[in-house]
Amino acid sequence: MLSFTGTYRYKWSVKELLKMLHWCNEQLQQFSHVNKKALDQHVNIIEKQEELQKRQAELEASDK
Repeated sequence: MLSFTGTYRYKWSVKELLKMLHWCNEQLQQFSHVNKKALDQHVNIIEKQEELQKRQAELEASDK
């Protein structure tokens, strides 16, 4: 993105970079729900797994 050649170091000024950063952060905000949903799904899967493991242990204990 940034070019670095000899005396010409940077393509954009600090002001332009801050403007780009602000724009990128705004664009990322639309994806904030994705991580929340993934976390909720992960928690639900772990809870179901624990329930199934408990049920499996109960069934194995009743077979003995």
